[in-house]
Amino acid sequence: MNGKFAQEAAKPGSAFVGAQGADLIRIFAIRHEDRTVANDNTVRINQLTLQIEPFRFRHHFAKCRVDILEHLDGT
Repeated sequence: MNGKFAQEAAKPGSAFVGAQGADLIRIFAIRHEDRTVANDNTVRINQLTLQIEPFRFRHHFAKCRVDILEHLDGT
């Protein structure tokens, strides 16, 4: 196939650009949008219940709307 369809590049060099400043962890994640945190500070996604840990500026997130990012490695 390469012998039949290959063509020389119009310009020398690489066509790839760096991903400087891009948040690749967020880009390459499955996004489960707009979930509501339950009164027990948990969020359900598929068959999984996730517990949200308290933060120093907020003890609970009940009734908050959140986005969940599921990474390709399952985390």
